[in-house]
Amino acid sequence: MLTRNYIKKSRIKARKFFLQEQKYGTSSNIYKSAKFILRNDRFCINYSGALTCLDNIEFIYDPIHKHWAETDGIEISLNTYKTFTPKLLTDTLIHEALHGIILRERRHFIPEDKEHTMMKMINSDLI
Repeated sequence: MLTRNYIKKSRIKARKFFLQEQKYGTSSNIYKSAKFILRNDRFCINYSGALTCLDNIEFIYDPIHKHWAETDGIEISLNTYKTFTPKLLTDTLIHEALHGIILRERRHFIPEDKEHTMMKMINSDLI
């Protein structure tokens, strides 16, 4: 069951993750995985976009497709049909916030399958 307390704590943990990664710069796991997958360093990481998503959490109810969550790059929609543990909620928020924050040559989004490969490299719990 999603409670305000679960969401608040998970959002704080997810924000800490992104702020720590931003602080590490080119030594961050996000940067290293993106550089490995994209095979160059002509990309940027939009950490503020991830933090914006974490500030905009909405709810959906989808018993048919049964997605855990989805994002449009502005907000994260959590499926209330699913049962979240605190760790799973944090990992889901990080996963969704990672979508769309890496821009090749500062303007092109990368394909979702590459994003998922990068997420797996960062932490296998994010998939």
